Amino acid sequence: MSGYIKKEQLHQELNNIIEGKQDNLNYIPENSENKGIAGGYAGLDTTAKIPTNQLPDSILGQVEYIGTWNATTNTPTLPSADIAKGQYYVVETEGIYQSIEFKVGDWIISNGSVWQKVDNTDAVPTVFGRTGNIVAAPGDYTATQVTFSPAPGMTATNVQAGIVEAFQLIALAKSYS
Repeated sequence: MSGYIKKEQLHQELNNIIEGKQDNLNYIPENSENKGIAGGYAGLDTTAKIPTNQLPDSILGQVEYIGTWNATTNTPTLPSADIAKGQYYVVETEGIYQSIEFKVGDWIISNGSVWQKVDNTDAVPTVFGRTGNIVAAPGDYTATQVTFSPAPGMTATNVQAGIVEAFQLIALAKSYS
């Protein structure tokens, strides 16, 4: 045996491979029409890397909005957290899921291990029409809104009632003099 293959035998082997008659080669070429499309396969750019627009947001460290979610019925059903890392839903119907209370507007987000709550409903949206770190300003309160600690013998519980009661007591005291 010389280690060479005859031209006719090589030709037959190549035809067998092309026609799929070789069982020891389990190669099935991918349909190139599926390259770079949803449900297909990722292509490579000119540097032999997968373009970032073909990678899931979660791989890039971003979160991905999936849609709205019903916390009472778990609809749509949340996938396993380990395959949904970075995906989140906004609560559309409040409820309790896995012993956690969700309100409309909260998020449920996968950290790659478990689903967690992002609480968007406990924050005070505004105070006196202002947002952020609110400090009381003139005009924020009326005299009826400010608590009053009355002097002995007085019954008023707010500043306005305290002033009225004080004037009444002064008038009463003047009438005795």
